[in-house]
Amino acid sequence: MTVPSGYSASPSTSWQALLAEQQQAAPAPAQPPSDGLDLALGAGWMLVLMFFLLPVLGAPEAAPVGDSVKSAIVAFGTLGAVLWYALTNRAEFTRSQGHWFLAMGALLTLYSAGSILWAHAYLATGETVRWGLFTLLLWQTLQLKSRSMFVTLSWAVHLGVFLSSLVIACQYWFGVEWFAQSAQPASTFVNRNFFSEYAACALPFSIFLLSRLRVGLPLYLLTVSLAFNVVAFFMTGTRSALFGMMLAVLATPALFWFYRRPLGLVNRWRLSTVLQVTVLFSALVIALGMLPTGNAVILQENAQGGRSHSAFAHSFQRIQAMGSKSEYTVGSVSVRLDMWKSVIRAIAAHPVAGVGAGAWEVVIPLYQPPKTELEIDYYVHNEFLQLLVEYGIAGWVFLLGLFGLLGRTAWQLLKTTQAEENSDVAMRLTGLASLLLLLWVSNLGFPLHLAGTGAFFAVSIALMVPSRQTVHAQEASPEPQAMWRQAVPYGVAGLAVLGLLGSVYVTRQAFYAEDRFMRSIGLLKAAKLIKNPADPRRARYMEMALASGKEGVEVTPHYRKLMSQISDEFNGLGDWKNAVWAYEIMAQSRPNIPVIWANLAIGYSYQNNHDKAKEALAKAQAIKPDAHSVRYADVLVTANAGDIPGAAKKLRSYIEDDGYNASLVEATRTMAPHTGDWELVVMALKGGRIKAPQYAVQMSLQLADAHQRLKQPEEALLAFRDALVYSVKTGQVAAVQARIPPEIREKAVALANAQLKANAEAAAAKAR
Repeated sequence: MTVPSGYSASPSTSWQALLAEQQQAAPAPAQPPSDGLDLALGAGWMLVLMFFLLPVLGAPEAAPVGDSVKSAIVAFGTLGAVLWYALTNRAEFTRSQGHWFLAMGALLTLYSAGSILWAHAYLATGETVRWGLFTLLLWQTLQLKSRSMFVTLSWAVHLGVFLSSLVIACQYWFGVEWFAQSAQPASTFVNRNFFSEYAACALPFSIFLLSRLRVGLPLYLLTVSLAFNVVAFFMTGTRSALFGMMLAVLATPALFWFYRRPLGLVNRWRLSTVLQVTVLFSALVIALGMLPTGNAVILQENAQGGRSHSAFAHSFQRIQAMGSKSEYTVGSVSVRLDMWKSVIRAIAAHPVAGVGAGAWEVVIPLYQPPKTELEIDYYVHNEFLQLLVEYGIAGWVFLLGLFGLLGRTAWQLLKTTQAEENSDVAMRLTGLASLLLLLWVSNLGFPLHLAGTGAFFAVSIALMVPSRQTVHAQEASPEPQAMWRQAVPYGVAGLAVLGLLGSVYVTRQAFYAEDRFMRSIGLLKAAKLIKNPADPRRARYMEMALASGKEGVEVTPHYRKLMSQISDEFNGLGDWKNAVWAYEIMAQSRPNIPVIWANLAIGYSYQNNHDKAKEALAKAQAIKPDAHSVRYADVLVTANAGDIPGAAKKLRSYIEDDGYNASLVEATRTMAPHTGDWELVVMALKGGRIKAPQYAVQMSLQLADAHQRLKQPEEALLAFRDALVYSVKTGQVAAVQARIPPEIREKAVALANAQLKANAEAAAAKAR
């Protein structure tokens, strides 16, 4: 190799010389002057700090709930920025930048406030606050938008997600749990889907930073951290976010090429820079993505789903599952499809006014099919449909305005590909890309209802809006301002102070209520671990749980999600008196939910309050008589009232009507000793294994017991075989073998191995 004069032949100095050559060939371009207000303004730093803390802070315990923490960050950050801006920019306040989309936010805020009067007041109040903060954050970002603020904000977004991704990695590889989790790995977001949706919105900000750096150590460090963030997507396996991330990464080279002039890449990057970044990024993603998980919970989930243990393989297997027919018949997508059909029916029934802000979960049972009662965690899992069903015409206006703004921005940016380096183009591209990713994940989730992604919604729209040169005080007219103009900033500051005080109060109340509810649930779980009902500790825990639950209800009786857990725990402990107390509170808050009335009827019947049981059952039947929970309640209420033959007759009719619900199936076993109808038990369990495959092992063992009672040894042996086959996926083989009588255990194992071999051969033939 020929070494240029003056270069050392050692590898290290050659590399340094190469860097020096590239930096000399690509000098830093002169930056345009900072447009808009300077970042030194405290309000700008408030927003920067807010976006850094959003992914970093979370709830280490189950209470307060993770998104409550993030909601507090958004509320204090937004209102604090408004207060600071109003007090430090009084002379410029009335010349603040506006945009017509602010009216869209105000429209939904006013609609939500009006819904308090005629829909569900508690839920409508929450929607009013949500859209009010959205509008304020959009307005505030418009005022602070500048090149320096945008760059600093992008770094805050990227570093916050990177730190959150480190927590994801520690959870995935080492099984550490620093924050409360409902679906791992979720970092500070409780649910892995919430993290992925937030990280998807943040990705364009990281990509923008990549375009700003010249070759050198900062560029390599940014590439490494960006690759780490991308691997976190694979660790979570959230499909909508995965698709969005891969589309963004694959589209980046094309966008960098077409916008190389306005992004300044012509002056900063060379072909060697592109190759270095691409190789480093790709190698890290592949290497880190192939490392196996060490998290016991994730290992168990993968074993049950038959998936590999690396992030890379797990995610692509999740994507491949989208092509499976079962995904659309019994999988999560099928549940969403059924829910969306119900929402469309509700939209058709309320096309103008909607059902009220936040009231979807209250009314949706009225529009579901007769046997459907699942509400998918109280959200539609499609933000567009939820807007339309709750807000009616106002929702249509908002969405039309949003897509009109998207189309106009995209068209304007298409005409700027040959412009000189322009920070406005970079901001608008980033805002557009972030918003598109947010809207993409909104098709299968509810990110607009979450604090972090909701904040991205407002900021992305503000970044898409063309910048306007701010008129500074020295350039303003020397004429004194009118009195009302001088009073406006003080009035806004006063409202911001009231908002901050209100946020302190609401946050404290929310944290306190969630702590009381979660303490109650924890005490009840602890009581359940004490198997001896006569143990005084068990009664003490239940008394403390009831007291904590009542303290939470004093703050809010509408927290259905946590109240349902309390009622179920009391139910599981056989404490029907206190279970009824919880069910009554939920029934008052959500009167159209049939399963609540059904559970209330069962609770009354176990307390021998048969008149109230019949009243509650009648309300459930008036809403949805064919729902499985209502039918189950009908059977139990009838049986507990002493009419065993009548209950048995109803149960058989429900089972024969394709009623293979797990609760109804269990009812056949409960009643069989009284009725002797073990043939009904066999029929129910066979159907139940198909309709509820998660209980297949348990139901197969129960089926074997039923066959033994019917003196059918061959059928019992086949049921034991099935239990062993199903247990392979769940890791329960040893436990199932222990349940098989010793005299037939070896034969059952041989039959199970033969069945597993046949299943594998059939799967291989199908794959070919």
